[in-house]
Amino acid sequence: MDTDRSWMYTRIKDGRILGSFEKGVDSFIAFALAHPDCMKFGDMKCPCNAKKCQNRQWLKPAEVVQHLKSKGFVPQYEVWNHHGETAHETDQG
Repeated sequence: MDTDRSWMYTRIKDGRILGSFEKGVDSFIAFALAHPDCMKFGDMKCPCNAKKCQNRQWLKPAEVVQHLKSKGFVPQYEVWNHHGETAHETDQG
């Protein structure tokens, strides 16, 4: 797994969402979907920076994508522990 997550906090340049961010969001969603134990009735916790979300609100994956594109990730969420990842996995590179 790629542990370079700098894309997570580099979302917009010149008013446009960066392709690297969109690609990273797609990788994040794929990772989360591969961990069904972290899903609830097809929904996942939304890690966007909106006050109501921040890994507390359950949404459909497509909604999570839209939230991330408009709000970005909650700060300091480099280990996706709410989506099936452990700190040990990110240390392995």
